[in-house]
Amino acid sequence: GMTMAKDQRLQILSRANRLFRKGHPDSAVLEYQKLLDIFPDDLEVRRITGDLLLNLDRLEEAMEHFRRLADYYLEDEHGKPRAIAVYKRMIMVRKDNLAIMSKLADLYMDVKLIAEAIPLYRQLAESYKEKNETDKSLEIYKKILAHSPEDVLVLGELGRIYLDLEEYDK
Repeated sequence: GMTMAKDQRLQILSRANRLFRKGHPDSAVLEYQKLLDIFPDDLEVRRITGDLLLNLDRLEEAMEHFRRLADYYLEDEHGKPRAIAVYKRMIMVRKDNLAIMSKLADLYMDVKLIAEAIPLYRQLAESYKEKNETDKSLEIYKKILAHSPEDVLVLGELGRIYLDLEEYDK
């Protein structure tokens, strides 16, 4: 029953920790993965595994764990601050990932951290503009305006976009 599972968890954990201490992080990761196969909801182990994979420069794998971690946290209304912490970690790894940046900005808005959200939205809007994804940058500028209607910079950007679109329609 449950105690056996607990024992098994502790056994694998201590083996993983021992391997890590002895300088075999790759083998440690394998043990942690084993654990996650049995206990996919073990958030602590998932976080440790993600961090280990980061240190091993296995970024895609690490990101997958962080993504799942954030999803778990987001299932719970009170988990948003934790999800934010995970997304911040992911952004450090993937500075150019607009999907993550967007998720993080929206989360900041959700928990009323407007001052944190706005600069991210700006960055997103700029990036979309550079990629010529005008509709996406428009959408984001409107999000900013919804919160600070007097934002002169954003109003200027919107004006420019709309003028470009007018030209384009002619």
